[in-house]
Amino acid sequence: MKSTSILAVLALSAVSTMVFMACGTADPATTMGSGGSTSTGSDGTGAGGSSAAVAEVGSFCKQTTAPYCTALFACCADKKLLEDLGGTVASCTETIGKLCNDPDSFVPIVAAGNTVLNQTRVSACVAKLDGMKGGGAACTEPPAFVYALECYTAFQGTQAIGAACDSLAVHFYGYLPCLDGACASDNKCVAYLPSGAACDPAVAYFEPGNCNVPKGEFCVGTGAAAKCGPPGAVGAPCRQPGVDGVFDCASASCGADGKCVAMTAAGLCSTTN
Repeated sequence: MKSTSILAVLALSAVSTMVFMACGTADPATTMGSGGSTSTGSDGTGAGGSSAAVAEVGSFCKQTTAPYCTALFACCADKKLLEDLGGTVASCTETIGKLCNDPDSFVPIVAAGNTVLNQTRVSACVAKLDGMKGGGAACTEPPAFVYALECYTAFQGTQAIGAACDSLAVHFYGYLPCLDGACASDNKCVAYLPSGAACDPAVAYFEPGNCNVPKGEFCVGTGAAAKCGPPGAVGAPCRQPGVDGVFDCASASCGADGKCVAMTAAGLCSTTN
């Protein structure tokens, strides 16, 4: 089957990634803010905010990149992909770490002060990746999906629905400033669709008007039957027949007959790069 790239969807990540925010009010016991950063406006960044954001993003990257690469090398048998990442876990960690720490993409958004890092969520994601390092049966989903959809979404927005945001500043990371929503083109936070709501498969993931991907929900099903919910089990309908790396199947693999199939070797190698 063909394999799609999460990067095309998240345009980040590393992974991108993230990016993209869990729901609920930020809990001081489980989140780290931007270090009391100063800002020059709703999406502006002061010197203090920038330095705090660099440190915060750096901490996130340091915690997550090695576990991601270790899991990827344990679960994926695609030699070319692994060679493209340097051929070793150490080289992969260095490569992904540079992408993760890119000061021109992710840091300025965090520095704006409308995003917090949920350390509990980071730790849970790292634990999940660590659980895959044995390979074989431990590889229950693509490591890159875990990294992009569970690690990066530890960064959570704090702006209420309807609040002002800067859609140009957040680029592909529209979920970053908004709580349970994304920054729309009119520079306002727009809510994600609720669970069970009818959805349009043509709307890009993480975009306003789509399902709450940071909460683990996607637009699943086909046509008029598509609704927001968790990825489908084996046998559930999927929209991209013969493709690995899809979000609407829990296995990340859509069979040639348009139904979710069990995890495939190619599916495990689905990556953000």
